[in-house]
Amino acid sequence: MKLDVQLAWSRDGKKWERHPERPLFIETGRDGSYDRGMIHAAKGLIVHDDRLEVYYTGSEALHISTMPGESSLCLATLRRDGFVSLDAPENGNILTKPIECPGGKLRINAKTRKGGSIRVAIRRGDGEHDGERLQNRSYENCVPFTGDGLDAGVTWKGKPNLNDLTGKAIRIEFLLENAELYSFWIE
Repeated sequence: MKLDVQLAWSRDGKKWERHPERPLFIETGRDGSYDRGMIHAAKGLIVHDDRLEVYYTGSEALHISTMPGESSLCLATLRRDGFVSLDAPENGNILTKPIECPGGKLRINAKTRKGGSIRVAIRRGDGEHDGERLQNRSYENCVPFTGDGLDAGVTWKGKPNLNDLTGKAIRIEFLLENAELYSFWIE
């Protein structure tokens, strides 16, 4: 039996959950490789520049094998915040729940494919006019993001930040075209 690595998460450090489909995080290697039988991830992640690093022990032997096998120290890497992304193979929208705007600049960790882009609109989130787009923060006024960036700023024509919305309830709407959005934040 092969032994792969799956992700688990906890909000309180006591109750742990796994994705219902149990996708593999680090998969055993092909036949003949040094990690074809078992993988044991080391505790913790290491942030190194723009990557996350996971050290693991890879073994040729299968988990139930009585045959001793060689084991190797291995390294798996992924982009910072790269555990999961919202993907739009063609195009799609994402709308956040209402949040209180702290002011500052909207930042994204994202990647676009050929011909792709990400544009952002800001909507009201105050309940009375909830969801109404702010005219100066529309998709049309957004400078499209293209490429691959871990800390890219989102701007609108004439509006480089969200400082004028500090303390107001807003909703952020992303339009993804051939793109992957890993994370966003305001600072």
